Amino acid sequence: MTGKRRSGLTLVEVLVAIAVVVVGIGLLLPVSRNVRDASGRMQCSNHLGQLLLAMHQYEDTHRQPAIESANVPSWAAPVGFPTGCFGPGSQPEDRLSWMVAILPYLEQESLYRAIDPEAGYFGNFATVEVPIPILQCRSRDRSPSAKHVTHYVAMAGLGADAATHPARTPTNGWMGYDRITTRELISDGTSNTIALVETASDLGPWARGGQSTLRGYVGIPALYHQIGHASFVHSNGLIVGMGDGSIRTISHDIAPERLAAAMTIAGDELVFLE
Repeated sequence: MTGKRRSGLTLVEVLVAIAVVVVGIGLLLPVSRNVRDASGRMQCSNHLGQLLLAMHQYEDTHRQPAIESANVPSWAAPVGFPTGCFGPGSQPEDRLSWMVAILPYLEQESLYRAIDPEAGYFGNFATVEVPIPILQCRSRDRSPSAKHVTHYVAMAGLGADAATHPARTPTNGWMGYDRITTRELISDGTSNTIALVETASDLGPWARGGQSTLRGYVGIPALYHQIGHASFVHSNGLIVGMGDGSIRTISHDIAPERLAAAMTIAGDELVFLE
């Protein structure tokens, strides 16, 4: 009597199949990470572009003729781009940030009107403790405790105290705590000036003045991958928003002095970010 041959996989065939699956997963994981990172870079670029557009719309509204003919609150009516913070408070961190001032241009009119400009940041805490997707990078922490933080900051210029410098200081950047920046003051050209950067460290609330939303460039070689207290988020470099509304990705290995040249609005430096 002839015995029947059992069908099925041998141990060797099973091990080979498992090895093929493991190798396949190993090949797909980097691809998946690259796709996610590319998607995150695109989203951050779009967010920075929209923030820059909102800043320019704010500036268009807050030119002197527009102020005289429009219903613009006196507390939000400096002639030029928004200041780093506004409202009462002895410290910048007690005050409201520039992001609050541009809310109407980010389709957040109702939230903007719910904020009391005379109450400062802490007086409005319950109102502003809300997430605004355009102010966040989805590649970063999205936990409930981080819901009201921002991953984008404006640049104040050169030095940790750059935001406190008076107008027309040569090392000034795009924005200061109380100084007003106009187009006329940006003699280096908006296309040569970094206005906004992304950050992955020292995150803070989007509505709060101070380091949460405005930072100076320290430029210490030991902090080679940092912008003040900001840092590279994506694998291929730092995404920045230029004053003219364009978006650039800066390589991780750019020399600090080249980056510093793009941080000022009137430093008369040659800017080479490529």
